[in-house]
Amino acid sequence: MRWCPTNSMARKTLAQEGAFPFPTVSVMEPGTVSARRLARAWRHATPYLALFKLRIVVLLSLVSALSAVIAQGGLPPTERLGLLLLAGALGSAGSSALNHYLDRDVDALMGRTRHRLLAAGRIKRPRWVAGLGLGLVFSSIPVALILSAWV
Repeated sequence: MRWCPTNSMARKTLAQEGAFPFPTVSVMEPGTVSARRLARAWRHATPYLALFKLRIVVLLSLVSALSAVIAQGGLPPTERLGLLLLAGALGSAGSSALNHYLDRDVDALMGRTRHRLLAAGRIKRPRWVAGLGLGLVFSSIPVALILSAWV
């Protein structure tokens, strides 16, 4: 058997021989999340995060924050600026996801875009992308309404 630090049988054997000066078995308390579960969740979430085009979201948020500073003639109140950034980020991320969903068939035909996640079929449930995009866009509306009531 090849030795690997993650191989539990090899760890137990080495622990019995006294090769490890530290405990090899860790008991997790109920309710804690293991590193493997976090890594698996991150692997499943990463493709969805790529659909949001976070670089564009950050760029649009920066432009909206600078526009608010110019319009206010100084730094606007933190609550207003936070709501502005939240509404813009939710709307931008949601519309990017919807764009990926709606253009997936055209993206599959174009050489430049055929490697996108939905066009290449790397996301198993494309309808979830549409639902997620709509959810983000619709969740930005109440935030924007709260912000507009302040103005």
